[in-house]
Amino acid sequence: MRTIEARKKCRKEIISILKNAGLKEGIGLSDKEIDEAKETLFWHGVVRNPKARNKTNYVAYYFPTSQYSIVADNSDFLKEVIVAIDVFSKKSFDSKDNLDLLELLENSFIDNGYEVEFADEIFESETSLFHYPLTLYKLFS
Repeated sequence: MRTIEARKKCRKEIISILKNAGLKEGIGLSDKEIDEAKETLFWHGVVRNPKARNKTNYVAYYFPTSQYSIVADNSDFLKEVIVAIDVFSKKSFDSKDNLDLLELLENSFIDNGYEVEFADEIFESETSLFHYPLTLYKLFS
């Protein structure tokens, strides 16, 4: 499987998993809809909307460049896709709501065949947001 095919397949899965976990895709929302949304919003990291910083929580995902292939018969048999998930919040991740959100995300990804790696919480002084990075790994065929 080629890299672009694996990433397209993975992107569809990530969007579906986040929606099934009760998050709302924010890419096509107007500023008013973003303001009024009660759900945690998510979108691809490159189109992150500055209005999201007004939300209590939001999630962005993107695909770092590194991945590897397992080759059989001179073609890529399996392609590992790595997904970076960034959870942002106005509250520390020690809060019950944020721990519940992280647990929901972890369970949702694991239930769909992803390995989940957690990094430590970061406070971003320029945005006044807490940032919790996760990295997902999955093989696609």
